[in-house]
Amino acid sequence: MKKRVRKNNITKLLGKNIGSPLFIIAIALCVIVWLALHAYVRSPEFVYAYDTTGKILAGKIAPKIYRTLDGVEITGATSSLRIFGVSVEDTKDAFPLRGLSHAGVVYELPVESTITRLIALFQGYGSSFLIGPVRSVRPYFLDVIQEYGGVVVHAGGSPDALKRINDDNSIASLNEISSNGSYFERDASRPKPHNLFVSSMNVGRALEDGGLGNDRFTLSSWSYKDDYTLKVRPRKTVPIRVNDETFTYEYTTNRYVWAKKGSPQVDEVTKKTIAPKNVILLRVSEPKVLDTEGRLSVTLLGKGNATIYRDGQIIQGFWMKPTATSRLQWVDTSGKSIRINRGMTWIYVSP
Repeated sequence: MKKRVRKNNITKLLGKNIGSPLFIIAIALCVIVWLALHAYVRSPEFVYAYDTTGKILAGKIAPKIYRTLDGVEITGATSSLRIFGVSVEDTKDAFPLRGLSHAGVVYELPVESTITRLIALFQGYGSSFLIGPVRSVRPYFLDVIQEYGGVVVHAGGSPDALKRINDDNSIASLNEISSNGSYFERDASRPKPHNLFVSSMNVGRALEDGGLGNDRFTLSSWSYKDDYTLKVRPRKTVPIRVNDETFTYEYTTNRYVWAKKGSPQVDEVTKKTIAPKNVILLRVSEPKVLDTEGRLSVTLLGKGNATIYRDGQIIQGFWMKPTATSRLQWVDTSGKSIRINRGMTWIYVSP
């Protein structure tokens, strides 16, 4: 007599329903849900998408977005935010500087004799940080700002620069020596005039308050690339020397540490070393002395020789900028456009 084997309840249930349409649909749904969750957790490509106001569009997968100013990958809608340029003092009385580690592009320009001044360019106002010390502008500073459709942030300027700002409605100016003074602040621990600062948040507030134009601007980006790998970066390079400054290449970070008279410069607020990813030396005609105060006239329009420092390499070429609103471009000696690294670019203008 054969022994009877008792089936458990699960076996009975499966045996009874395994061929039913409902059972098949339920299993299929479980598989789909598992695959979706697996893709969400495992895939590094999954990011939120944002609309033009920065609001998250739930469940969307967005393509990579790069900031137009410096080519850095970002999230949100800051890639089209209005760029602003701050005229920053560059003398021993101004150091340590504030806010420079946040800049996407920095221009260093002669202003009087051997004294230089910086135009630090920023894009975005979301995180508040102080920038400065803020100083006056020169007419050729505006040739830089107009290229970016940006807001020039300054404390007064030479007579020619202020006249140009007043006569040209396309130039947006946030001037401390005007009715806009409330957007700036002074640090009582520093002597005047080396103690004037502006916060990125207040620049954004000034745009919201009106009078400076739209808070967005479409800018054609330079041609960027990712860093070369450690294997192809040179371990030893000769520092870039211009006047009393050096830019020393760091093999591990792929950056050039900026130093004045041998002292590496550090952002006073972030405590980060100021070190651009690219250094571009633009050669211009010998500046003309305009007045008894030694103010200079510098020509930034036209073309000239350029040296591009990137990835520890030196590339000789040429720069060109036909008009104030044209984008500055550089090519190698064969006329081929040169790609630069994502991150801060330092443009040193020198005769």
